Amino acid sequence: MNETTSNEDSSAHFDHPTGLRLYVVFLALALSVLIVGLDASIIATATPRITDTFSSLSDVGWYGSSYLLTACTCQLAYGRVYQLCSIKWVFMSAVLIFEVGSLITALAPTSSAVIVGRAISGLGFAGIGTGSLIIIAYAVPLQRRAFFTGIIGAMEGIGFIVGPLLGGVLTTRLSWRWCFWINLPVGAITAIVIGFFFRPPRQQPTPTFTQDLKEFDWLGTFTCVPSILCLLLALQWGGSKYQWHDFRIILLFVLFGLLLIAFTAVQRFSKATATISSRIARSRSILFGASFAFSLSAALAIFSYYLPLWFQGIKNASAEASGVMLLPVILGMIVGSIVAGSIVTYIGYYLPFMVLSGILTPIAAGLFTSLSVNSPKSVWIGYSALAGFGAGLGFQQPILAAQTVLDQDDVAMGTSIMIFAQTLAGAIFVLIQNLKKEVPQINPDLVLEIGATNLRAAIPAQLLDAVLKAYNKAITRTFYAAVAMSALAFVLSFGMELKSTKKVAHDFRRQFSPCEEASVYAIPM
Repeated sequence: MNETTSNEDSSAHFDHPTGLRLYVVFLALALSVLIVGLDASIIATATPRITDTFSSLSDVGWYGSSYLLTACTCQLAYGRVYQLCSIKWVFMSAVLIFEVGSLITALAPTSSAVIVGRAISGLGFAGIGTGSLIIIAYAVPLQRRAFFTGIIGAMEGIGFIVGPLLGGVLTTRLSWRWCFWINLPVGAITAIVIGFFFRPPRQQPTPTFTQDLKEFDWLGTFTCVPSILCLLLALQWGGSKYQWHDFRIILLFVLFGLLLIAFTAVQRFSKATATISSRIARSRSILFGASFAFSLSAALAIFSYYLPLWFQGIKNASAEASGVMLLPVILGMIVGSIVAGSIVTYIGYYLPFMVLSGILTPIAAGLFTSLSVNSPKSVWIGYSALAGFGAGLGFQQPILAAQTVLDQDDVAMGTSIMIFAQTLAGAIFVLIQNLKKEVPQINPDLVLEIGATNLRAAIPAQLLDAVLKAYNKAITRTFYAAVAMSALAFVLSFGMELKSTKKVAHDFRRQFSPCEEASVYAIPM
């Protein structure tokens, strides 16, 4: 009798929960991902009311970017913490941090307090996104995991699209503060469910808190976090607050490069405590998977930012209506994620969906470049659905690849790396947006200042047609970047190893005694 069989027999003496308990945990994780998706996008409709409350027009950019800054900079550090500490308690701590940030934002007496609250929420978001997928990795066998990760990805997409719609309703009928109050009960439910129903496996002997502190990569964190922070601040300020050739922007880029080199050196020489161990760094699937995730997420960020601007400026849609018009992208992505997850669960191979995603997404991005002022509804709906479906097919596959090719001890960091790549791409390609001057008679900053929804009211009638065409040209040009990034994802997919979730001996139960297995492991057939 082999070791796995023996463990399964022995585990029969322990009271494992039924399949219902698994789905209760999964529902809690889905809710947690939903609220962070909501929080990432709901700020768009809350911002005008916040600026009205505090007369803080100069702070507008920070309401969204402070969230992205902390979410990106702390992502890899969370991966290391999840490796060293109890998964359950780290996840619950991340939920608590997110809740504290939401509470501060909801009660904020000043604009600065809103920014601080958003930054704290972003710190919690970084741990929730990674932690939900790590808990799934411990709760669901690898061969069935694709479907569950697909649903998690779909829930984040739902949150992203519902955010502006819900934000519009709350700010109109109640107050912008309710955009953040709603996070509190959902987060509380998530923490309670995970606390009572999920018991992660523990290695023997259990390391002490002091040992965990010694094994944490402090030097790596102190070089990685400011490195990413310098990059994102340079992109946030460049071309807006300061010119790109300003010494402050140049200094930030130089510091980013130097700190990145320092972080790489620390990882190379701090083998025992390195955030990214050499065995992870040498993995072909991790390198190409993270690059694929970055490229595909960059294309998605371009879609999600510029399509609403096109709807508002060209189709004269309100901010709320433009969120509705983005539904084909989100619904397509949800369907793509679920379809890919279901089929991967059945066949075991995730690579074909990365390749297919790399084919369909650049085609859709290319079609977006052909949009005109007179494009009918059927055209942009079809293009949007194709873009979402193509991206959805490949979005979760790098995470599944990391959990397939890595040893159990490295799954937390591998998952964190993939989410870091996705988050960083979204932050970069949103922060560097810029609209060029196309009509000599129009102030180059006019469109950005008055907003896309007020375009027709602010432009003289004799110039409106020319301005709309110029605006359309400026927006559709940005989709060439999406073509390039998604096409790069196609190329990168061929660097992945051809692995099957059904053939890889990657069962977490083999490394732990039966009584220490994840207690939600039992799944009904």
